[in-house]
Formats: sequence, C-alpha cells, structure tokens
Amino acid sequence: MDEIFYINQRIEVARLGSDDFYSTRLEDITKDTFVVAAPLQRGMLSVYEGEELQGVVLTKDKQLYGFRLKIIKRVRDRLSYWITSIPYFIKKIQRRNFFRLGIVFPIDVYLYDFKANAYKDEPERCFTTDLSAGGLAFVLKNGRVRVGDKLKVAFKLDLIEAVMYLEASVVRADKKINEEDNSIMYAVGLKFRDITEPMQDKIVRYVNAVLIDRRKRGVQ
Repeated sequence: MDEIFYINQRIEVARLGSDDFYSTRLEDITKDTFVVAAPLQRGMLSVYEGEELQGVVLTKDKQLYGFRLKIIKRVRDRLSYWITSIPYFIKKIQRRNFFRLGIVFPIDVYLYDFKANAYKDEPERCFTTDLSAGGLAFVLKNGRVRVGDKLKVAFKLDLIEAVMYLEASVVRADKKINEEDNSIMYAVGLKFRDITEPMQDKIVRYVNAVLIDRRKRGVQ
C-alpha cells in the first residue's frame, strides 16, 4: 500500500454511485486509519460516520487506482477532517474505465437546427462541470436540448495543448432555474459519438495531467 498512498497526497472522493468527485488531501497515515482533510470546494461534502465512500488516486508513477474507505469519525477543529478506515477494494483503473473529472472550463456548443437539418453556425459559449474520455457535462443557459439530441462541441485542453472538435449525443438534460435572473437553464450530460482512440487518449492524458497538477499544488 505504501507505493500507492502517502502523506500530503491529493485524492478524489465521492459517494458510492456518484460521479461528483471532490478533491482533498491525505493528512496522515497510521496502522489502522487515514486522516483525510474534509473537502471544501463547492461547499463541504457532508458525510456521516459509518458511510462508505469511493475514491481515486494518482500515484507517483502516474498510475490511477480506485478504492473505497469508510468514515470512522468526523472532526471539526481549527481544520475539519475525517478519520477513515484504511482503503480497501483497491484496484488499478484501466484507461478504458474513463474516470470522470470534475472540472470547469469554457466550451463552444453547436446546437442542432432541426428545421435546417444542420448544426447552427454560431455556437453557444458554455462551461463544463466534468469531463471523461467518454463524454462531458456542461450548463446551457441559452437554448434548449432534449435527451437524444445531437450536438457538436469544441474545447481546448490547455495542459496538453490540444483542441477537440467532437460530435455528441445528449444523455441527460435537467431543467433548472437560474437563481440570478430566474431564467431556465439546462444541466446537460453528453456522450461522445464515434470518438477515435487517439482522441480518447488525449482526454485521458489531460485528466492525468490535471490530477498531477492538483497533487503538486496540494503538496505546495
């Protein structure tokens, strides 16, 4: 286990069955427990004692592993942290298992015009909420989509200097109310269509690069 986990390491955790991962840090390791900083981005992840979480970690040799751990105790002191079990069900994540990374960056979304039977010329500028080699999620504030609709997306992966142009299908379209102006917006989930293996490899490489960057900034 020492070759996978170490103190000050960045790890990503989520509830079982959820794709909404939170980045946090491994504060201490004992014989029987881990001490994990309570993640604070997007608000603190609220957990209960005895709850089982899933996690993913990037090792020093840049291998991805999935694992589970159980919350033993929540501590709120000057800093909030969890005392957890030692990770179990540790398994190396193969490249095709498409870890979904929570991340925000701009994308151009080309909606499909059914009357013209073609994609619109002008894109909608949107922002992602997560990304994997199989698809992505974003928030659409102008326009409407339905499950099954076709879209085109264009985005830049800065850390690996790659630009992506991909066709996709809508697999989730949850209508929401924008609290700023009470307008309707959509939380959209996409699945990439006919994506090539080289394109998938670029996204996997980008996800790994982001995790490495987060780990470095967490140590610093």
